[in-house]
Amino acid sequence: MAFRKFDTLCWEDPWFEALSRDAKLLFIYLWTNNTCNPAGMYRITKDRIQFNCGVSIEKHAEELKPKVLWNPKESIVWVKNFFRHQRQNPRFSEAAVKSISQLPCTLKAAFYEYNREILDTDQIPPLPPLTDTDTEAEEDISSTVVEPNTNPHSNGNGIKLEKKLYMESVKLTDDEHGKLIQKYGEPLTSKAIEILNNAIQSKGYKYKSHYHTLIGWPMKEAKEQCGGSKWFK
Repeated sequence: MAFRKFDTLCWEDPWFEALSRDAKLLFIYLWTNNTCNPAGMYRITKDRIQFNCGVSIEKHAEELKPKVLWNPKESIVWVKNFFRHQRQNPRFSEAAVKSISQLPCTLKAAFYEYNREILDTDQIPPLPPLTDTDTEAEEDISSTVVEPNTNPHSNGNGIKLEKKLYMESVKLTDDEHGKLIQKYGEPLTSKAIEILNNAIQSKGYKYKSHYHTLIGWPMKEAKEQCGGSKWFK
């Protein structure tokens, strides 16, 4: 039997207060069920969730973002701040890393990057090269924006658009950069670019599209670094 910390101050958290009754129950279940591993990123079927707590994760997945992310294709849930609030010593960090060893590479990368201030660099195993399957899994669990199915390198007339370099490693077209500024504002865009750049520089991560990566986990982390709930931050 595993024992989990669950701070009663969560009931005073504005994000948690705003959840529907069923979403609150679902969040608590995803935090406390026996399938949850030390990382808070684990496989669990929607049917098992429905059977145990009587709530559909598909119905409430959007409501729980960005604190809980759901990948329906892989049946993977990530309770993003679980690890931060459970960790008490380096051994727990080692257990968390081990518990996600069989998950897609880019999901592990997202976990490592999100918790990079806590995890010691020595505990992060080398990442194998990304595959198309890994990239799809990463986008399923981290992206909150659905983009039209267009070629990001083309202007629609078959002409390849030039990409500019931001910081050392992030490449975007003027149109992609403009979309980010328009949707998120300049400060958040710059912060997200910095986060992605640091991940690429320090860990050697590779992505097919920096634009589509930026609107996923780097933008979410930028938002949390720029403000948010103390308990869930």
